[in-house]
Amino acid sequence: MSDRSDAAAPKVQNPRLISRLETPEGVEAGSPSLQKLQVFSVVWSSKLWAARRIRRVPLFLLAIFLIVITNTVVAQSDTPANRFGVVEAFWLPDEACALGVGWERILFSWAQHQPTGPDDWHTLNVDDRWLAAARACNREVVAVLKDTPDWATDGIPNAGVPRGLYLPVDDPENVWANFVRRAAAYYAERGVRRFVIWNEPDITRDTFGYEFEGTLEDYAQLLKVAFLAAREGNPDALIHVAGVTYWHDVNEGRRLYLDRLLEHLGNDPDAAANGYYFDALTISEPIRFTRLWMRRARCWNAMT
Repeated sequence: MSDRSDAAAPKVQNPRLISRLETPEGVEAGSPSLQKLQVFSVVWSSKLWAARRIRRVPLFLLAIFLIVITNTVVAQSDTPANRFGVVEAFWLPDEACALGVGWERILFSWAQHQPTGPDDWHTLNVDDRWLAAARACNREVVAVLKDTPDWATDGIPNAGVPRGLYLPVDDPENVWANFVRRAAAYYAERGVRRFVIWNEPDITRDTFGYEFEGTLEDYAQLLKVAFLAAREGNPDALIHVAGVTYWHDVNEGRRLYLDRLLEHLGNDPDAAANGYYFDALTISEPIRFTRLWMRRARCWNAMT
């Protein structure tokens, strides 16, 4: 699969959906950054067109850009040939394959895998056919691990801090470690090795839509345990820090969650020897994506 930044943009069958591509201020015409921006616009338009063809199908194919910052040098084969991906491409697998997207995000709910206890292992919420379709189309699956089962927390179901989280990773009572280890091993055989640990932990409990009721320190421990346990289940597993909203901190005048998290991880005496317990950062900014992309495009242009 060729890198879409170097190849011609795919043809869109409905020209009304193509965004008008003007050269943005500060970005040179013909530069790699503008080529990537043009491909993004066409991919986004294609998804709109494809989704509208399906009767009453919600627009699950939301184009997002995964910005990966690794703390070690990663071989070229470790990243998708096409850095553009979609959310839940399994709803429209043929269209996603035709677009040549490089990866897709799928939610791997802990509460659905183990709804009543640690001996459960129900995988119907991540259909093997979805994973097989992704492999057949050379599309990497990025799994989001989230949702604490009721039995596994003393807090709120789905958002509660897992029981035993601060116990050693090999302690049987560390239920989060047990789940991550098992998931990493089980899904390795199905081509899944990237795991995003939770979603938007920066949203506070007093805000609608919060998904994690723990503190920043609790999330750091959640990440640490996931990193260590996943590597036990699959030595090739890659751990992503959860995407954060950014705007919740900005609007409240707080220091950025990610900044505080990295500082906390840096104070762990064993962190440096373990890659600071993550392999990649994830940027989640669906509302003001265009503005973010333009900033990235200008940075890319400056570097090239």
